[in-house]
Amino acid sequence: RRDLERTRIRTPFAGRLRATHTELGSYLTPGARVADFDSTGRYEIRLPVSLDDLAFLEAQTGADALLKASVAGQDLVWKGTVARTEGEVERASRSVYLVVEIEEDSRPENAFLKPGIFLRAEVAGRVAKGVFQIPRRAFLDEARLVVVGPGDKLEIRSVKTLRGGRDSVLVSEGLQEGERVCLTSLPAPMNGMEVRVLESGQGSDAQAAKF
Repeated sequence: RRDLERTRIRTPFAGRLRATHTELGSYLTPGARVADFDSTGRYEIRLPVSLDDLAFLEAQTGADALLKASVAGQDLVWKGTVARTEGEVERASRSVYLVVEIEEDSRPENAFLKPGIFLRAEVAGRVAKGVFQIPRRAFLDEARLVVVGPGDKLEIRSVKTLRGGRDSVLVSEGLQEGERVCLTSLPAPMNGMEVRVLESGQGSDAQAAKF
């Protein structure tokens, strides 16, 4: 009885009890699993990032991150910081994990910030200067598009792309500001072919604008 009165179970951090693995009257032995605790004050979230995307992050540590979730009809947002990058590449997906830290505070939405919640993440990327955002439908293949040159004549142009998305592609070389890119799908475009250009806003061509 005296030993029981002297017994105290302490955790090395401030936390929240998640589960117990013993019952009233059970005997505890050294090394036995007693309970599971979740640390409070700071949360860590592992984000899988492809190697291709990793190259476009502003910084692999210290970058700002937004974590979002929809809970009970509410759109919740938490601000975090990329604390570190795990050192191993996952072979199956060719991705690495960023670890984002969120500081817990007294905001009401933190009541929903629990281990296991599904989050969507946005991490700040580096700024690319002197590039053009071109709709993907304008490309003949991965590196060629059609430019409407002087006299409304077509030129099939090879360009260098920086990054491609589902709907658009960033072009880093091969275009000049103010050049017109043909967005119309032509059956057999050729260099020097004359075309009729519709007025701006009718969707046939777009003027290249530098970012």
